[in-house]
Amino acid sequence: MGGAVSSGRDNNELVDNLVNGHYIRTRKVENVFRALDRADYMTPEARDQAYKDLAWRNGPLHLSSPCIYSEVMEGLELRTGLSFLNVGSGTGYLSTMAGLIIGSTGISHGVENNPAVVEYAVKKLCQFIEKCAALDDFDFCEPKFYCGNGLCLAPLQSGYDRVYCEACVGGQVGLPRAAQRVLRHSARAAPRPTSRQSAGAVHGAYEHAGCCHQPQPRAQGEAVAPPSTSVLSAPKPRRSPRPGK
Repeated sequence: MGGAVSSGRDNNELVDNLVNGHYIRTRKVENVFRALDRADYMTPEARDQAYKDLAWRNGPLHLSSPCIYSEVMEGLELRTGLSFLNVGSGTGYLSTMAGLIIGSTGISHGVENNPAVVEYAVKKLCQFIEKCAALDDFDFCEPKFYCGNGLCLAPLQSGYDRVYCEACVGGQVGLPRAAQRVLRHSARAAPRPTSRQSAGAVHGAYEHAGCCHQPQPRAQGEAVAPPSTSVLSAPKPRRSPRPGK
């Protein structure tokens, strides 16, 4: 899916096209798209494809088209302090954008079933933190990536405010059930849109009045425990401090 907007010569021109096409509609979403160069999350030989509005795949690595990520980011209606779970977090591109919006008081967790992809996401996160000059303009919530089956998450006492399930995760039945187990009361789960949808349709497709175990709303400042499965681990990023920090 993709091809809804013209290709750009660089990341900023791609973002300009997404704004002009009304896929990006708010300034905060525009800012995070400009902060993350899409090419940095692709393999070196694929960088010439980075600024096309097309999905990209290389083995287990995958990026949805920019217009899809735009709709998802607008539809999630993220804000400072929210907790976010990305099921099928892949390269970490979406989780990192979410972290730029929810800030250091928020939580950004990603669950990915392929250990090699988790390592790739951690590597890209470290590179982003070390090299992105625009990071100083954000109060960043550093994502945490876990290796496990996103459809086997244990119910949480205090769930997430927002959950996004990537296209490759499960099926029509598995997605809402998996999301319900980890959603905060009255929270939202956003599936990958299958066509161009309004922001309300994206985050409203699986909107729940409650969760399977009726968890209480997360109090201000209350931590959400990491997602739990029978085979869950989180590799620790290895990076040097950013200059001037």
